[in-house]
Amino acid sequence: MSSDRTASASMIAIADCRPKGRGVVALRAFREGELIERAHIVLIPHAQLEHLEKTILSYYAFSWGPELNDGAIATGLGCFYNHSFQPNADYIKRMEETIIDFVAIRDIAASEEITVNYNGLPHDDTPLWFDRHRWGWFHPDGRRDDVHGP
Repeated sequence: MSSDRTASASMIAIADCRPKGRGVVALRAFREGELIERAHIVLIPHAQLEHLEKTILSYYAFSWGPELNDGAIATGLGCFYNHSFQPNADYIKRMEETIIDFVAIRDIAASEEITVNYNGLPHDDTPLWFDRHRWGWFHPDGRRDDVHGP
């Protein structure tokens, strides 16, 4: 059996992070470069995305695959990290292993909210879909916009 260990639930938790809603908080301090969580994903093939986009789950999906035209739902707390343009963590998609690693990019204090930049790069300040006239991965008429999203 491989030792593919996921970060213990005693290290992170979901909390009310108003005004954003639920988010992930540190229950202990993390050092820069430390693995916070290894989240396995549920792969959603491109052909099935039309069904996902009609549900609230589309807000929690990551783009996935070689051309980023599939979707993925991160397990564990992986889909609850909130966005920040000044994140304290980054996520690394490991496509071959079907996992997403969440890693501290600076020291994080216990009880601090752990955030990532939904653009995929910690310092990318491109406006996000929820900063505009709509919320979510998809247009109200169901068209998918592939230029954004985690």
